[in-house]
Amino acid sequence: MRIWFGARADLPLIGPLVQQEWFLWVVVYGGVLFDLFIVPLLLWRRTRLAAFLVSIAFHLFNSILFQVGVFPYLALGFSVFFFPPETVRRIFFRRRTDAPASARPAVSRGERIAVAALALYFVVQVALPLRHWFYPGYVHWNEDGHRMSWHMMSRSKTGSIYFRLHDPESGRTWSVGAHERLSRKQMGRFATRPDMIWQFAQRLARESRAAGIDRVEVRAIGVVSLNGRTPQPYVDPDVDLASTKWSYFGPTEWILPLRDP
Repeated sequence: MRIWFGARADLPLIGPLVQQEWFLWVVVYGGVLFDLFIVPLLLWRRTRLAAFLVSIAFHLFNSILFQVGVFPYLALGFSVFFFPPETVRRIFFRRRTDAPASARPAVSRGERIAVAALALYFVVQVALPLRHWFYPGYVHWNEDGHRMSWHMMSRSKTGSIYFRLHDPESGRTWSVGAHERLSRKQMGRFATRPDMIWQFAQRLARESRAAGIDRVEVRAIGVVSLNGRTPQPYVDPDVDLASTKWSYFGPTEWILPLRDP
């Protein structure tokens, strides 16, 4: 949290506040308490409205400070499910008149299939966050199984990388910097994400083959810092990424292990 707050000192109004040490600890422990108690407080009728107002402040704060996309607004949208149906209907569907319960048709076969499909979908959503436990190494470092694992905002990574290309037929070797082809936003994450590194290496290989170099070898040389650690080598420089297949359901073996100090 201190790393992220330090990078947001120039924000208007809130920038000086997030530089205060006391506010850092308020956010850290306040976030833990929010995650632990917000659902029980939303479920209890007497605290529901106050908890909903706290949720609005919490998610808007995250959206402004951390810019985590649609997530805060999606969470706020789901908050309406904690309110009684009559309350939701009175606020959002005043003009709607529902048919009497006796007039509603029986559950159709299509609806049963839809419910079964949704049940399977939710089983997958429960299993996906757990898959990284079956891969070796530290998930915040090698990213194996990190996506959809509910590890959001649990690590900060910075790094730099370049690529060394080699033509075995002519013996020629040359280097390529990713900044020549990527935007600033892409570069912010590119050097620390194995899948992006592999994709870029594949792109360089395709460009070389299009230029008449059929057997080009592409190797990546990069260093990464995790949560303020001293930068250390990230990609095995001896692996030819041009001839390496991406592992969709297994570990990324060409990512070097994290060495703790």
